[in-house]
Amino acid sequence: MDDADLTRWLVEQLGTIDGWLWSADDPYDYTQNVVTLHEGGIAADARRSVGVRIFGGEDDEETETKTRRVQLRSRGNEGDPNDANRVADAAFAHLRRLLREGVVSAVTRTSFDPAGVDQNGREGRTDNYLIIFDNEEAPS
Repeated sequence: MDDADLTRWLVEQLGTIDGWLWSADDPYDYTQNVVTLHEGGIAADARRSVGVRIFGGEDDEETETKTRRVQLRSRGNEGDPNDANRVADAAFAHLRRLLREGVVSAVTRTSFDPAGVDQNGREGRTDNYLIIFDNEEAPS
């Protein structure tokens, strides 16, 4: 799985959360009370949203271990200082259950930080994850 496929796979997995919406064409109606999902950055007019981006990793030829670092950038509703935390918590609860799903062996949250308030009064937060892939050569 390459980085683009991993990003899409993660967004699709998050899109299964009740009240979360994923669309490959991004024709979102941001007036809906849903969490919209994005590959990469979050659109400026998006309300409750999560952007998924790969930002690092390692391909160890010797041990055949492949890892990727992923950042989720969450944004909450305007005027609600805890909404970004609720969005990020829902993502964490879902992602940590993806043990042995597809080619992914484990998903671990490594850090999280507040990202501040944007010009529209929407709190943001970033959560960083480590993805460890299954060794495709290992016997099942």
